[in-house]
Amino acid sequence: MASMATDDQAEEPHVGVTAPHLIPKTMDEQLKEALDQANNMNATKTKNDANDYSRFDALDDPDEDTHLDDAKGYKEEGNRFFKMRNYYEAIEKYTEVVNVLKTKDEPEEVDVRIASLSNRAACHLKLRNFKDCIKDCDTILKKDKQHTKALFRRAQAHKSKGMNELAYRDILLLLDVDGANKSGLKEKKKLEKDLHSRSRDAIRSRIEKEKRDVVEKARKKKEDARKKKMKADEKLRQEERLKNMATSSSTATINMAPPAKVVINKDDIVKDTSEESGELMRGYKKTKDGKTTSYFTRELDDKAKALLGDTAPKRLDQSAGRSVERKTSSTSAWNSAGTYEERDRSQFCTNLIKEMMGKSAVVVDTDTYTVNVTGVKKVEGEGSMVSVRGSLRFIWDYSFSVNYKVLLKANNKSIKGSLSYVDFTQNIKEPPVVTKKIIGKGFKEESDKVIGDQGVAALEERMESVLGAFSEACKKELEQ
Repeated sequence: MASMATDDQAEEPHVGVTAPHLIPKTMDEQLKEALDQANNMNATKTKNDANDYSRFDALDDPDEDTHLDDAKGYKEEGNRFFKMRNYYEAIEKYTEVVNVLKTKDEPEEVDVRIASLSNRAACHLKLRNFKDCIKDCDTILKKDKQHTKALFRRAQAHKSKGMNELAYRDILLLLDVDGANKSGLKEKKKLEKDLHSRSRDAIRSRIEKEKRDVVEKARKKKEDARKKKMKADEKLRQEERLKNMATSSSTATINMAPPAKVVINKDDIVKDTSEESGELMRGYKKTKDGKTTSYFTRELDDKAKALLGDTAPKRLDQSAGRSVERKTSSTSAWNSAGTYEERDRSQFCTNLIKEMMGKSAVVVDTDTYTVNVTGVKKVEGEGSMVSVRGSLRFIWDYSFSVNYKVLLKANNKSIKGSLSYVDFTQNIKEPPVVTKKIIGKGFKEESDKVIGDQGVAALEERMESVLGAFSEACKKELEQ
């Protein structure tokens, strides 16, 4: 009877047959099996993840763009109230539009907000809330300077407040955008009847200056960008040159050419045969009288000396000056020849400047503002009365500073500033250099700034007349 195998004895396989689970796997098969297991685990985790919202990607978001739709709805309601002349309700609806789209910057959202602000400004104008109307128009024009409705409504509000200069300015800006605007042309004719020609010219000049400033600012910005690009390009070129030099110096050898030989022309060398020196002297020669001089010195012959005559210095005859009659009685005894004399008149000029440009002398008063000179400081310079060959002249060269105060009559606001004049002389072809300075923060509102600038411009014009009067006073001083 055959004995059975024990647990310790392993049953050997048949010869020539290999067990499937004992066949070794290649490296590629093992890597593929590991990747398949990882993908199955991720798929199972994603399927069971409660925080996975990818399955909702294909669905539309019901809250998307709700703020724009709400704003358009409020605007339509405001338009309906406006047509019904219920301006208070219309203002509330337009305000809701502005609040909803206050922080939105998309083009469509900006257009809806600006349109609502324009309509709200129209409501304020109907209710005679001119200040709120101007405020809404200012907000619009900060975003769009060519908004014709905002310009026209702000002009109407300014005119209703008695600020005709600002209204005229808004109408001119409107006609710059739309020259055929009938309402603007009609309003322009009305305002020109109420404004002085000088005020109209000042407003036009101000607008033209602002245009030039905008063009200059754009040109400067473009120029700065161009210079910045040139510097960057030059820096790159320098770096490239340094890199090339470093590369070439490490691989090439510089061959220096031998210095060229200097050829000396023997004709340029003059031999000094004097006993003091037996050396050769380059660039010198001997004259006929035995003096050593420059090689290029030319000696005059007898004919040339006869033509020139005696060129030796001679003493002047002191009695010549006494024989000349005095041409004017303004000269001193020592200046009997009447050639030149100068008398100091600095104190006269200094006192005259302080007197003519003092507090009570220069005042500009209009319907909208008052400008007063509060003092003249830092008066420095010299003045003289000069007699040149019998002709009297008054010359001066001064610098000074004029302090002023601009007061707006509409709201009683005021600013202080100064006008500094440098190189004020008798030469009318070269006017003095004027520097303007505002003391403090100045006006905050744009409308106040415009009136303040007009006041300062009027003061400058008044000062030109005062400077002309100063010149006339100096001329009269010559006649005394």
